[in-house]
Amino acid sequence: MAKRLTKQQREKKGIEALRKRLNDIYSGAAGRYWDEDCEWADADMLARLHPAISDIFTKEGVDGSVFATHNLDEFDSPSRLAKFLYQRGAKA
Repeated sequence: MAKRLTKQQREKKGIEALRKRLNDIYSGAAGRYWDEDCEWADADMLARLHPAISDIFTKEGVDGSVFATHNLDEFDSPSRLAKFLYQRGAKA
């Protein structure tokens, strides 16, 4: 019989899966593998990322107001954005 995950374990697993998905999106926007330990999104990158991620996740049920421009600082890295979106109902 499999052991049930705690709420914290489920949350951590969900955020990690979402981070991996977002890292793929960042890599696509950059045109190469995105290493968030060495890079951060600049204005050109945000211009490609923001509309794409907004479109993907609003179609999946995340409230569009989450993607208002005053939240652009959350797009700094896939990890930070994953936590932000997970708290607002996004799933990988």
